[in-house]
Amino acid sequence: SFPAKIDTSLAPFLGKEKAPVTLVIFSDFECPYCSKIQPIVEQVLEKNPDNLKIAFKHMPLNIHKFAIPAALASIAAQNQGKFWQMHDALFAIEEMSLEKITAAAQTLGLDMAQFQKDMNSPVSQQKLQKDMRDANSADVSSTPTLFINGRRVMDRTVVAMQGMIDQALKAKKDEKSK
Repeated sequence: SFPAKIDTSLAPFLGKEKAPVTLVIFSDFECPYCSKIQPIVEQVLEKNPDNLKIAFKHMPLNIHKFAIPAALASIAAQNQGKFWQMHDALFAIEEMSLEKITAAAQTLGLDMAQFQKDMNSPVSQQKLQKDMRDANSADVSSTPTLFINGRRVMDRTVVAMQGMIDQALKAKKDEKSK
């Protein structure tokens, strides 16, 4: 299958911005499986500090009542440079609610007036809609869905993902030597 073309230019990321390998995660803050993938992703990044960029894309599912407000909250936090702190705080919430989302933002010391404004802004809505269109274009229908250099990750173990990363690095190396 052809690799999916996924735009990560506006996505918050961990790792090196210009890394040769990009791991894209389509995620939903209310999805119990999405929070469980994070430790695996962190292990993969630890093993590939110079070669891996992890990009986060929003895919709030309709079955989750607070997935969209949580996604918008993380975008608002990103505007204040605290996406990953908000990411962790949102995944730590047991039973999601608007009150708990707001409390998480307050705990991070965000400018709450700016946070509320950004959460409700058309720009934040557009960013969220773009991620959802990107998910649709890549045939993403569930979360978490991961891609390594555009190739869907089927086996979400550290070993399997490392194999895909090694393969992607080899392909880049082969490309350069041509």
